[in-house]
Formats: sequence, structure tokens, C-alpha cells
Amino acid sequence: MAKRLRDVCALPESEPLWRAGRGFVVRDLPWTVEKLRVIPPFEFENWAVIALGTSPTKCRWATWAWMAAFVPHLPDKSELPEPAWVKKIRLQGISGLPDHRLASINDKSFEKGDQIVLKVDGNSVKVSCLDVRESSVSVSIEGIEGARELKISGK
Repeated sequence: MAKRLRDVCALPESEPLWRAGRGFVVRDLPWTVEKLRVIPPFEFENWAVIALGTSPTKCRWATWAWMAAFVPHLPDKSELPEPAWVKKIRLQGISGLPDHRLASINDKSFEKGDQIVLKVDGNSVKVSCLDVRESSVSVSIEGIEGARELKISGK
């Protein structure tokens, strides 16, 4: 709990700051897993509230409402895994002269600057062709941050 308050909520662990209402202090910590398991869940909640310097409550929803304030983390896009359908956007081939190359991506022809909507796993996805090189293509995929480089399978 102290780690979450420090890392996620950016609260300092300090007795003087706790007294001033700007920090926290953890007291009477159950040190082992066995000690934690013998504490009934409602009593553990009260321990957490007391350990953080407030008063316990006999009302469960109030305890949960208070503790919910210390679970603010919502992942941003960089923390989320890439959707599985992105791997199904594949470069099948490249043709043409160096000054006018065409790329075949999921059975659609792209040249530099094209934006085409592809059907991928039942979803309509806008793919923008940023560049067509000798053996790879740089694309931007709607809803996915950053450019992706597609290479021909097996190369």
C-alpha cells in the first residue's frame, strides 16, 4: 500500500508531512502473508484506513469509497498491448520502378500517400502509406500511435 501511495499517488511518506495533512505514515503493518490472511477483509480495510491516519468506519461503502480515491491509475495508450488485428496487416509484395513503387497490402494496391480502408478481422481500418521502399513499406494505421514498417513475409 505504501508503494502505491508513493509511486502512483505521489504522496510522501513522512511523519511531519502526515501531521500537516500532506503525506502518509503506515503503522502496524501485518508483516507476513499469514498475518494478512487471518485478518477478515473488513478489518483489513479498517487497518488500511487507520494506517493512513484516518478513522475507521462501520459502514463498508464509506471505507470502499475512501480507498477508491487511492486507485487512480488508468493506463495510457503506451501501456496497452497492441491489438491482435494489427499483425494481420501484411505486405504481400512490392512492384514498380524506384520513383513509382506500388505495394500490395492485404490484397490492396498502395502507393506513397494513399489512404485506403482495409477490412481486418471484421473491422474497417484506415491505413495510410507513408513510403514504399525496395523491400519494405512504412504505414500509419488509424487508432495506433506511430508508423509501422511492414516487410514481405520471409525477408
